[in-house]
Amino acid sequence: MKFKLNNNIDFKIVKNDYNKVFLPSAQFSNITKVKHNGIWYNCTIRFENNSLIISSLILLEENTCRVKEHLTGDIYEATVSNFFKNIILYFNNEHTVNYKIHNFKKTLITRKKTIVVFVFAILISLIYYFINTCFNNVLMTWISNSLLAQTIIMFLTLSGFINIFTPFTIQKEITKKDIETISTSKIIEQQKTEEQNKRNREQSSL
Repeated sequence: MKFKLNNNIDFKIVKNDYNKVFLPSAQFSNITKVKHNGIWYNCTIRFENNSLIISSLILLEENTCRVKEHLTGDIYEATVSNFFKNIILYFNNEHTVNYKIHNFKKTLITRKKTIVVFVFAILISLIYYFINTCFNNVLMTWISNSLLAQTIIMFLTLSGFINIFTPFTIQKEITKKDIETISTSKIIEQQKTEEQNKRNREQSSL
């Protein structure tokens, strides 16, 4: 996304490779760039009141992470409106909306199985409705005359009712040893994730 700031400052935001998947492993900022002397430099930005401060310009060698030139300090300053500030923060993946979207995606992933089952149930219900509507209640008539179909429906209804008060599952009960094993593996996995996120942040900042 390219922007034309006042004082003829050319500024753009490039999507970070780590943000190109549906759910990144962490919340990463995108890459901000500014054109300096006709060359695009990676840069750092911050906001002070109504000003966008562009600083710490870094020029990387092509197709590498090796720093070719580094200009420290505040290089450019541009006046921006509050609306434009929010636009920049959004495209840089640093707005509160971005964090809400990221958390929503995490919720979708963690509850994927529940969502799939729920959608499947809705589809089956819709198919049942449309078949009965288009074919003169053929399924309803078949169910009302079928003892097997009524027995299955009764079983599903009762099992769902029982599940409200007592977990109704055929899965193996989790023991204390299982909990300790899961906790240990989760701690190890969390440590690996934190180390990977640290490396990702270091690489994405270049």
